[in-house]
Amino acid sequence: MTSTTATDHTAEVIMGETPAAEATIPPQGDLLSLHQHFVTGAYTIVKTDFLDTVRGISLQHLSLTRKSTKLNPLYPVYQTANLTGEEALRPFLDYVAQTGWNILNSQGYAMDHLQIAMTEVWCQEHHLHSSMEYHTHGHGSQLSGFYFLDVPKDSSIIQLHDPRPGKNMTNLPERNGRDATMASSSIIFAPREGLLFFTNSYVPHSFTRHGGKKPLRFIHFNLAVAPLPPAEAPEII
Repeated sequence: MTSTTATDHTAEVIMGETPAAEATIPPQGDLLSLHQHFVTGAYTIVKTDFLDTVRGISLQHLSLTRKSTKLNPLYPVYQTANLTGEEALRPFLDYVAQTGWNILNSQGYAMDHLQIAMTEVWCQEHHLHSSMEYHTHGHGSQLSGFYFLDVPKDSSIIQLHDPRPGKNMTNLPERNGRDATMASSSIIFAPREGLLFFTNSYVPHSFTRHGGKKPLRFIHFNLAVAPLPPAEAPEII
């Protein structure tokens, strides 16, 4: 468990003012003020500093996994054991934890008396035709994300899905499914080596089928929160 504050040197979350946008919609040409709320966030940064170390440790653990597990032809993916206890990954894990704290704090959550708990960190190696099905992360997770290690040609693509059940039940057809609009039911992100990706754990995500001849490798992690330990009482003399 890593205690975190907003002063550490990690990825900052840049939040700007969100004034109402104006759009000419009525037939008379009047301007409506658009107030966008209940947004779904995804956060990305290319962070190659950790790439060699994280890839090396992951390959060591994947080698152990391959020795003990036969590749399933229906689900051709290898997954390592939980890597949270791997001391060689500590700088990377601390960076992810602090950035996660900064994200939740920027979203308006009262984080001053909370710290990030790294609950799950594992490496996945996806082979030809592998995919990741639509899912969310519960059991206390607040943020989930990925760190991409090896991204060959024709790799899988991250797909985030609209988490609002009310909208999903009343959806209309989209005018153009290639455009990212308020009508979109999902958004895709193309991975690249060194890309670090965060989103709230309640956001459903999936991966398209992997079409590359070489495997796609990435770290998948979940972050929870826990109260900071109480301050020690002063010694009474």
